[in-house]
Amino acid sequence: MDVEVAVEKQPNPRNVTDTVRKFFVRVEDGQKNLLREEAIELEVLHPVNFKFHAEKPDTYMVTVLDSLKVPVANRPIEIRDINIEFQDTARNMETLRQWAAVSDGLAIKVEDCRDAEDLVNQIRTKIDQVRKGRQMRRPVA
Repeated sequence: MDVEVAVEKQPNPRNVTDTVRKFFVRVEDGQKNLLREEAIELEVLHPVNFKFHAEKPDTYMVTVLDSLKVPVANRPIEIRDINIEFQDTARNMETLRQWAAVSDGLAIKVEDCRDAEDLVNQIRTKIDQVRKGRQMRRPVA
């Protein structure tokens, strides 16, 4: 998974004439392995995007260092495991049918709907069945 981080230098009210622009951004995984380090130039209130690739669920530490490589700021980023329930959904017709049934939808294999007209007719049939099953509410007066 690619992760994008916006790095921005905030104004320093104590030092208005701060001209330091060169910084380093480094990313480490939970085992302190260096994944990426890049030199960037930061201007006050001008964010710079920084990307890194997260191979697996873990807590990654993004650290901004000054030109002398002294840490200025850091932020942990937690990447959690993907939802296993949704991972299999795209390949399992029974699961797709269950999800579709929750919202009165329809799940059909692409192989079963070569003709778009048949698919549209099936959808219309399903809509008509739902409409016939509902009671009509009308005001008395």
